[in-house]
Amino acid sequence: MRTILFSIVLLLGLVGCGGDQHNAADNLFPTHAIAGARQSAPQKNSAPTFGLRANYTIIKTATGYTVTDFVGTTGTQTVSLSASQIVFSDMTVNLGIGDKSKTISAANLQSLIELYIAYFNRVPDADGLSYWIDQLVSGQSLDQIGTAFYNAAIYYSSLTGYSASMTNAEFITVIYKNVLGRSSVDSGGMNYWSNGLTNGSETRGTLVGSILASAHTFKGDATYGYVADLLDNKVEFANFFTIQLGLNYNTPEDSIKNTMAMVAAITPTSTAAAFSLLKINPAATNTTDFGKSAYTFSNETPSYALDTKNISYPTSFTVTATSSQVNTDPCNLDITTVTYPKSYLGTFPLPQVQGAPFETNVVRGVALVDWWGKTNPTWTNGCIGDVRNEFTKTIARLKSIGAEWIVVVPWTNIRERTDGSWYMVPQTEVSSILDEDLEFIVKTAHEVGIKVHWRNQLQAIETSKGVFPPEGSEINVKKFIPAYKAYMADRASLFQRIGVDSMDIDCAFCWTYQMSQANWDSLWLPTLAEIAATTKKTYTGKTSIFGNSYNDKYTDLLKNIDTVNLHLSIPQFSQEELSKLSVASYRSKLASFRSHVNTIDSLGKNVSFLFGVQPFKRHLIDMSYLEATQCTDISNWGVGSECIQRTIDPDFSVQAIAYEAILEEINSYKLVSKKMVFAGDYLLTNSLLPTDAFPNLHSSPRNKPAEGILKKWYEK
Repeated sequence: MRTILFSIVLLLGLVGCGGDQHNAADNLFPTHAIAGARQSAPQKNSAPTFGLRANYTIIKTATGYTVTDFVGTTGTQTVSLSASQIVFSDMTVNLGIGDKSKTISAANLQSLIELYIAYFNRVPDADGLSYWIDQLVSGQSLDQIGTAFYNAAIYYSSLTGYSASMTNAEFITVIYKNVLGRSSVDSGGMNYWSNGLTNGSETRGTLVGSILASAHTFKGDATYGYVADLLDNKVEFANFFTIQLGLNYNTPEDSIKNTMAMVAAITPTSTAAAFSLLKINPAATNTTDFGKSAYTFSNETPSYALDTKNISYPTSFTVTATSSQVNTDPCNLDITTVTYPKSYLGTFPLPQVQGAPFETNVVRGVALVDWWGKTNPTWTNGCIGDVRNEFTKTIARLKSIGAEWIVVVPWTNIRERTDGSWYMVPQTEVSSILDEDLEFIVKTAHEVGIKVHWRNQLQAIETSKGVFPPEGSEINVKKFIPAYKAYMADRASLFQRIGVDSMDIDCAFCWTYQMSQANWDSLWLPTLAEIAATTKKTYTGKTSIFGNSYNDKYTDLLKNIDTVNLHLSIPQFSQEELSKLSVASYRSKLASFRSHVNTIDSLGKNVSFLFGVQPFKRHLIDMSYLEATQCTDISNWGVGSECIQRTIDPDFSVQAIAYEAILEEINSYKLVSKKMVFAGDYLLTNSLLPTDAFPNLHSSPRNKPAEGILKKWYEK
């Protein structure tokens, strides 16, 4: 009985009480012990209870912790810096675990985390890990702690699979399952480890540590490298869950069920499914000292570091990162070295650049992302910053890679008056880019010699029932036409005043594409022709339209148009074709577009080529756009996840191959007209950290090999 009682008390420390201990007899309920639920009431200096943890961001500032509800209506509250925890309805956040983790070495911290994985195949709660860090600091050895874990594991046999009566072979098999992800043990491994237990060189309390150490030696091995990768990914996820996020579930049942399910979802190549189950934006909570630990990036998949001020393709994209270079804060706007896992480079070799650069008379351009987060340019919930500062840095960056033009793509909506007529929402009131910001953009770009083109987006109508694209009926087209005419007249007047160099007459992304062909030809094209003619009377810049749907009914419209825009759509690949992706195979998919290019060239107008490619494989299979600014559930992809983005593996090589293929193809067009090239959609910040926004999956080439390719083509 004394041995069992000792085991329970130790297990309680393993998974629960942290530094807030009560009489041991109050805490001997076995389920609580194994689960790691908090065993005491919230401390007096903790914050009031909030809602579900997943609905909030936590940012540490100089004066406290800012807790923001980004789902409900409770807004933002501040928690004192003296608080030790923040209590949510489902979880409690340990605010001191980041600092506590620094009191031991990175190696010892990893060893403690791996004991949880080996004995329970789960990640530790923050309070439990805090307890065992204290025990290590106070003098207990890892072997002694390992023995305590073993004693606890056999006491909770139904949960762990360990038992006092199990044979050595059965014991080793469970370790292999938890640590190595293997359901069976090879005869050589079984004999080796069994002999250690038989001859006394190992005990069941120490053997786990030996097998863990052995697992790491397989890193990079052609046959068993996945063993080390799986263990590294489990440790990586535990670091986020326990140290960076400081999480404890508030009930033992939730802790057991959820942490075991998350670890079970981890594979040798991805932690995405575990993050999907967690449903919390991990990196957005990590600021200043909160969550930063002795744990280093070297425990993850080997990482690369890109010096953003000295990009040379392809060598800059395969430079090994050091731990001091790694940024774990997506809100950090001052990083100049961007790090990312090696896995992000993807499946295929980076392509060679052939035929670059473009001839000097080819116009080089970049389309900017269509969101202007005035006080948060990162898109990540809870971050703050001045978007104008980031734009100023970005425009200098674009100048350095050879861009001569930028495209700004604001969007606005339609509203309905009480009399049923429509009007455009004024861009002094609501827009992704307000008029005052557009004026700043033009001025800043012109100061470095870059010209500005305005691209038009009118996506939806705002109604009492919500915001959605209108039906393309004739009655809606007739409501839209006078509203659009007034809007474009206002735009032309503004652009003339602030110096916009070129503007769309039609829409890049517009609900008008829902019109029937009859309404398009009979109502919409004559309207655009009238707007183009009127615009030329007050605006001295260039005008453009999209020509992908060009037919002979465009004749009147083209009289007052300078440039025809052609969007190079994503070609579709089968799974088999994708497995053999190359520059040549991608170019072959673009070949059918050449005849249309020749038709547009014969019109005697400038020809502008626009393209963007998202960096993951499925983009080429489905040709569908994956939202990268927030989590979405896309059921038609066959995934019921609340955040499908966390289930998608980035593949920068796919984007790089597509870029090289597209640029080679454009270069091969021998046009009479002036050729203009625009790659998009370029982000305004450097970080590639996925949080509740996903710059690693965004079509932006920034800090990806595609940017290095673009730079080579844009050289002069």
